[in-house]
Amino acid sequence: MIKTHTNPELLNDLRKLCKGVKEIVINFSTNEDNYFDYLWDHSLFGYFYDNNQNYIDYDKLKDAYDAISNEEDGIGGELWVYLSGLLNVSKIHLSAIWWQGSFRIDLENGVVILEGDNDYDIDNIRDELEYHNPQIEIEEYLNNLPGFYYDENQEKSKKFAPYGYGDNDIEPIEKFLMCNEM
Repeated sequence: MIKTHTNPELLNDLRKLCKGVKEIVINFSTNEDNYFDYLWDHSLFGYFYDNNQNYIDYDKLKDAYDAISNEEDGIGGELWVYLSGLLNVSKIHLSAIWWQGSFRIDLENGVVILEGDNDYDIDNIRDELEYHNPQIEIEEYLNNLPGFYYDENQEKSKKFAPYGYGDNDIEPIEKFLMCNEM
């Protein structure tokens, strides 16, 4: 089921700013202190794609790229706050360890897709916690993990991952509705 976490004003502002863009892909990470930040690649934080999934070069939409990459002010700041909020309400993000993923913002349909990009299994999570956050009660943390970490062979995939799993085949894909209706 698509989770409702709407912001139709932001969606409309993005549509106006990003003419000809169907999808914005933003890569991000969080550290062991849960600090959310974009992952920058050659001075870009994300990528714009048209209806045919062709990458739209920075030079063609320089103003849109620059506006959205400004995490401090304007539409870029609003987007940063919105996406970090989605991460906080998601069921797949793990706090207290380094975690990365991507948001795919479908401007046409008003849907945001969250996909993790981690290869954590239970032993990796335990190791990360022991190394970065030894003060955390590890067994309690592991007992409170989302159920899909214990769903070997993905037998309960319809319950945990109605939209399938990310590239790592561990974390389910989550969808959020950005507009009021589809």
